[in-house]
Amino acid sequence: MTPKTRSTISGTVTRIIGDGKGGVWNWAPTVVKYPLGMRSSSKTGYFVGLYFLVSLLLIFLDSRKFLKPVHNLVGGFTTPVTSSLFNFRRVLVSPLTSVFSVGDLEKENVSLRERNVQLEGIIAQIGALKEENEHMRRLLAAGLPPSMLFSPARVVSVSGGSLFLTSEKVQEGLNVITSQDKGVFLGRVRGVYGGRGEVALPVSVDSKIPAIVRDKDTGDRRASGLVLGKGGRAIVDQVFTGETLKEGDLILTSGDQGFPPELLVGFVGKILPVKEGAFRQAEIVLPVDYYKLTNVFLVTKY
Repeated sequence: MTPKTRSTISGTVTRIIGDGKGGVWNWAPTVVKYPLGMRSSSKTGYFVGLYFLVSLLLIFLDSRKFLKPVHNLVGGFTTPVTSSLFNFRRVLVSPLTSVFSVGDLEKENVSLRERNVQLEGIIAQIGALKEENEHMRRLLAAGLPPSMLFSPARVVSVSGGSLFLTSEKVQEGLNVITSQDKGVFLGRVRGVYGGRGEVALPVSVDSKIPAIVRDKDTGDRRASGLVLGKGGRAIVDQVFTGETLKEGDLILTSGDQGFPPELLVGFVGKILPVKEGAFRQAEIVLPVDYYKLTNVFLVTKY
């Protein structure tokens, strides 16, 4: 078997050697080998003790302020380094902080804009309701027959001879009026497309409204005829030559062919020349500007 080796250190000791017979004794040096771990442990303990004593000494000197010059000297070297690191941190971190702050502000601004839009929508709805109520009060005070029933509608747009409106109760064939001048007749719904109704105005080329003419001062009936649309304007036609037409007289619905009676269509304007054997004609002065309408009413019953 191969013998195991062990790290050792050498040392010299003196041994007394006798002859074993009670004779002469000699002093002889002998080499003795010690295991390495024994001396290493003693050296480690030495350094620990030395470190402990030096620490106590430094604590004592620092408490007596003997190390203040050393602190000042070290501070002179470390202060510029600390300042540089702080400035570097400020230059590096501040823009990042600003970026995050700007991001937070943008989110807050988006939230505020959304809230403003919501508030504006609510304010617009309140304004529309107030306007609608005002029109309703004027319509109720217009002296229309109490048997008439109405449903409000909002004007979407006016194009050519058509007015477009929205209402939950819009249906084809319903008549439409406004609250101005004791209920002005606007036309009849001729089609509904996706919840939006198209109204044929009196100026539409498709409009043919049975009408009567009444004196503007006395209210007496002067004539009867037919309101015809001419694409942007309207005339009263088919008035018998023996009947009277006078500028300013009222042109009202007659109540025939499914139209409500006695609703204002317009006023007699310029009297047109009459050809032999023909009916009398006159231009119609429209009582409202269709393009300025915002609220109208569907006549659901009359």
